[in-house]
This record gives sequence, structure tokens and C-alpha cells, in this order.
Amino acid sequence: MSRALQMPDKHSLTFVICMERIEGVSLLVKSTIMKLGLKKLFSGIFVKVTPQSVRMLLTVEPYVTWGFPNLRSARGLILKRGQAKIKTVPLTDNTVIEEHLGRFGVVFLEDLIHEIAFPGKHF
Repeated sequence: MSRALQMPDKHSLTFVICMERIEGVSLLVKSTIMKLGLKKLFSGIFVKVTPQSVRMLLTVEPYVTWGFPNLRSARGLILKRGQAKIKTVPLTDNTVIEEHLGRFGVVFLEDLIHEIAFPGKHF
């Protein structure tokens, strides 16, 4: 069965959550899940929609769930569960954001939420 690669019309961002344990699966599935940054069960990540990312999502489809967040849900996810990749600290302090993303014009938490919800050139 061949699945055609279909790009969504208006969505440029998806949120992916790892829903199944990846024990005993193929190396391709394991490496794809690791490339997506889903290191633990029930971890999630925002992914920019590209032909490559859609192919990756189709590869790991039985193990993840994904959808297209709006600004409200993106804000809620970031405020409740958001962590920096640099340090696993909650994203509540603007100094951490400004220190690492200030050169891209992202200095406040709201700037970060907007950049993630509406992916710009620095996403």
C-alpha cells in the first residue's frame, strides 16, 4: 500500500506526542523518533511542516499522535510544560529566553510563543 505525501494547505506547524513505547521496533522507527526529539513516553515537540517532516511522521505514525495547534493551545502548552533545550528549566524567566534567543529578536516569553505558533525564519 502506497501512501501519497500530502502537505497540509494552511498549517505550517504541528505538535507531536510520543504515545507508545518504542521497544522492539525497527531501527528506522527508533532513529526517526530520536530525530524528532521524543526521548520519553508522552513527551511532545513542535515540528515545522515540511515534506521531510511529514515523511518522518508517516514513518512513526503508529507510535505518535500529532495535530495542528492554534495560538491558544500553543500558548497553553508552552506555559504549562515548556522547557528549554539548553537546560531543562521551565520557560517562565525572560532572562533565559533573552540570553539564548535575543540575537534573533526573541526577548520575551510572548515573543517565543508567537514565533512557535506562527513559525518564522528562525523556527
